Parts: sequence; C-alpha cells; structure tokens
Amino acid sequence: MDKEAAMAQQKTVVLYPSPGVGHVVPMGQLAKVFLRHGFDVAMVIAEPPAGSPDFRIVDVDRVATSNPGIAFHVLTPVPDADLAGGPGQPPFLLTLRVLERYNGELERFLCSVPRRRLHSLVTGMFSTYAADVGARLGVPVYAFFASAAATLAVVTQMPAVD
Repeated sequence: MDKEAAMAQQKTVVLYPSPGVGHVVPMGQLAKVFLRHGFDVAMVIAEPPAGSPDFRIVDVDRVATSNPGIAFHVLTPVPDADLAGGPGQPPFLLTLRVLERYNGELERFLCSVPRRRLHSLVTGMFSTYAADVGARLGVPVYAFFASAAATLAVVTQMPAVD
C-alpha cells in the first residue's frame, strides 16, 4: 500500500477537554500517545462566552505551536444571554452549563470529519455532555480524567448531591 493510500485510511481521534489550562495540557499529553500509535489527533476547545471570568482559557496559539502534530480547532462562542452566574452560583456549575451549550458546535465539527476516518471522541472531566453528541453520531466516546483518584470519587458523586 502506498503512503497516500495509508494516509487516506488513517483514523482521527478528537479530543475535547474543558478549556482550562489544567485540562488542555494533560489532554495534550494523551494526544502524543495517540500520535505515536499512528492516529491523527484534533483537539477541539470551547471558546468561553464573554462575561465568564472563571473560565480560564488557554492560549491556543501557544499550545498549538508547541504541539505541531495536533490539529487545533476553537469552537465558535455560544450566545451567553442566560449564562450569567448569579450571586453565589458556583463557577463549576456555570462551566458545565456552558460546555453543554457547545454540543451543537461540537456536532458540526465532528460532522466535518469524514465518518470513515473518525475513530472516537475523548472528553475531559467537565465536557462529558459531549457523550450525547457521540451517541447521536454513532461515534465511540471515552472520558479522560487526569486528576487524582480521590477527586474522581468526589466528582462521580456530584449527580447524587444535586
């Protein structure tokens, strides 16, 4: 098989971390593992809406420059009219609501990747609403959790506290 034919068959893994630095950097390390195994990797990052100061976005250009093998895509910001955090509202809940609102933009991006090439979607710990998008498109979805096991234990119990 020639190189061009092999490239046409190469699979793409889409990584969808929460947009904070502490989420993008570990996902970048995971991307390097996929690259070493011959996958193409696209990292999709949600642009925080205006007025959400607790959303610490990374400098995508800087991260992209230091990771030339990864294709980066920043999703178009979603309207933020009903996302203003009220007094005392935890920023964590705002983050979850914002990322859920990005599902439409994420779906448009995933549909732009030829289905025969789209291998899977890997979400970050706060972008798990994207699993709904993967289910609609028939794309396998995996969650990547780079924090400590104790943090995972707390986070998995959050729905029971709600």
